[in-house]
Amino acid sequence: MNKELLQELASLQQMLTQETSNLHPTLSEFFRGELARKENLILAPMVLAAGFPETDTPDHQQQRINLAGALEMLAIALGIHKLLVQPHRHRANLDKSLVGGTVLAGDYCFSKASALAVRTGNSAVVVIFSQLLMEVSEGNLQRVFETGAPEYHDVESISLAGARAASLLANLPDDVCHRTVEFSGQLSKLLVRSEEKRTDRRQISPRDWDLAPYQLDRWETVVQLLLPDE
Repeated sequence: MNKELLQELASLQQMLTQETSNLHPTLSEFFRGELARKENLILAPMVLAAGFPETDTPDHQQQRINLAGALEMLAIALGIHKLLVQPHRHRANLDKSLVGGTVLAGDYCFSKASALAVRTGNSAVVVIFSQLLMEVSEGNLQRVFETGAPEYHDVESISLAGARAASLLANLPDDVCHRTVEFSGQLSKLLVRSEEKRTDRRQISPRDWDLAPYQLDRWETVVQLLLPDE
C-alpha cells in the first residue's frame, strides 16, 4: 500500500477529531467511534488519490487533506441529521433529550466542512463544494419526503464532486480528469452495493481506466482499502 496516502489519512483523522472536540461529550463520543472505523473514511482516500499532482509539495498535500476533510465532515453532518429521522439506528449513542443539540451539531459540522473547503484556497473547488451541498441537501429532503428517486445515495454524489475538485487541485488534463471522475463514480457505486453484498475488488482496476500514471499506486491502495478481499 502507498505509505504516504496512509499517513495523510492518519493526519486527516486527527484533524477531524480536533475539529469536533468542542461538541457535547455524547456527540464527541459518537464521532470518535465513527472515525475509529477505517471503513468510515470512504470519501477521503479517493480525494487523496485524485488530488495527487505530478510534482507534489507540502502546500498541495495540505490542499487535498483539507478537501478530503471537507467531504468527510459533510458526510458526518449528513449522518447527524439522519439520526433525527432514523433515531432507532443509534439509540445507544444519542439520547432523545439531545435532539436540539443534534440539529446544532449537524449545522456545526456543515459549517466546518465549508470552512475546510475554503482552506483549499481554490475558488473553483469552493464552487463545486457549494453546489454539492445544495445537491445532497435537496436529495436527502426528497428522499425523506419520498418525492425523489429512492436510490439516491450521498456517497455517489460526494465522491463525484470530490473527484472533480481534487482533479482541479492536481491540475489534471481535461481528459484525465473526466476518466478520474468516472472511475470514482464507478467505485462509489460498488461501495453502495457492497453495503448489502460484499463486492469483489477485482471487478474494478485503476490500470484499466487510463488514469494519471503517477496516481496509480494511490488508486490501487484506495481500492484495497475500500474493497478489501474476503
